[in-house]
Amino acid sequence: MFLLFSSFKSAGIVSGPDAPPLAELPKGVIGVNGWPNCLLVLCYLLYPVLLAKLFLTIPSS
Repeated sequence: MFLLFSSFKSAGIVSGPDAPPLAELPKGVIGVNGWPNCLLVLCYLLYPVLLAKLFLTIPSS
């Protein structure tokens, strides 16, 4: 989120309650705002599943 708003500021886009919504991203603004969070949630979901599968496949003695 910080990267998105700092690139808006460097591109000269004014943000605030009265600013109109953007139709498209200006040149130089990177649009990867939500992807890191989605990947983090995916990792949080996959880790316990893979760990449980690992523990279930280990033979008990």
